[in-house]
Amino acid sequence: MDYKEEYERKLRDYRWRAVSYSIKNRDGFICNICTNVGGVLNTHHKVYTTKDPWDEDWSNLITLCEDCHVWTHSYQNETGLNFYYDEWVDKST
Repeated sequence: MDYKEEYERKLRDYRWRAVSYSIKNRDGFICNICTNVGGVLNTHHKVYTTKDPWDEDWSNLITLCEDCHVWTHSYQNETGLNFYYDEWVDKST
């Protein structure tokens, strides 16, 4: 099993699903970038620091809508930058 398959398997694990739900609940089910409420929400790692996603410190996890999550990974892949979400991020630039 390659890394991507292994990671996707871990994202289906009940431990990650519980953490992911808790992060979305903590964030009020609101995207941390665009502030949209509801829809498809993802739990995003600011930085990957653990082998298992459910072991991540909650301060390193945020709620993003599907569009912002895709944009975030595209931005990181294109620029090589990994940024934190302490302030509003303007996706139009």
